[in-house]
Amino acid sequence: MDILTKICVVVLVPLVAAASVLFINLSVVPPNYRLLYEREAKRRALSDQAHRNSNVALNSTQQDLATLNRQKDELEREKTAESRALQRELEETKNELKDLTTKFNNISSKLTELSINYKDYLARTERLESQLAEEREKFGKKFQENIDLYKLLNQKSTAYERIERNYRVLKEQIEDQKLTIQTLEKKLEDYGGITAGGSRGDKVAVGTDKIIAGEIIAIDEKESLASINVGSAKGVEKGMRLVISRDAEFIGYLRIESVELNSSAGQVEDKEKDPAMGDKVRSKASLLSK
Repeated sequence: MDILTKICVVVLVPLVAAASVLFINLSVVPPNYRLLYEREAKRRALSDQAHRNSNVALNSTQQDLATLNRQKDELEREKTAESRALQRELEETKNELKDLTTKFNNISSKLTELSINYKDYLARTERLESQLAEEREKFGKKFQENIDLYKLLNQKSTAYERIERNYRVLKEQIEDQKLTIQTLEKKLEDYGGITAGGSRGDKVAVGTDKIIAGEIIAIDEKESLASINVGSAKGVEKGMRLVISRDAEFIGYLRIESVELNSSAGQVEDKEKDPAMGDKVRSKASLLSK
């Protein structure tokens, strides 16, 4: 029996009871029936009103029941959907747990393998560090040897460059002197010097047999004095007469008046041009030896 039937039974039973009382009273109507009739009419009206109120309550109850049924169905559908979603999430969680378990097992296996490899790595590292220390020691020795060789190479290179520069300078000087000799030989004859042929009876000045070569390092144009960068260590003597030249050009003579160990000074004589710092100064023997 559904709830609607139950409600109908609950409403109809009182109505049937009221009607039964009414019918019984009518069957035994007293002489003053009009008064009883009016009383019963009022009672019937009240019963009808109660019946109408019961119907309204029944309709309201039915509507509420329908609303509750709809809400119940919706709630059941929602709960079913939520249950299914939770079931899916549970299945997914189980699958994720299985995957995580598998990954965890794999990671544990890899960690074990890495631990073994790390021990091997430490052993290899110790061996390599030992070898590296030996190689560093060898490298230090080789590096020091290379530094020493580099210093020696620099020294040799510097010496070679110096020799090469001297060679070029000397070669240039030789070429210049070849031209200078031709120009100076005649001038030497005019001032009582000896020529490359050197005839008998020529007078020889002091130190003309010494090979001396230098250059002017200071000039006093007012006093016609000049200083050169060679002295007694190279055979320069007081009274010696040296030839001053610039490239292949004759400049004049320098008669030595003061001699030091590594420098000399004297009077400029018979000059054709003003001497300058850097002009070459040579003995006659130096010119003839070229």
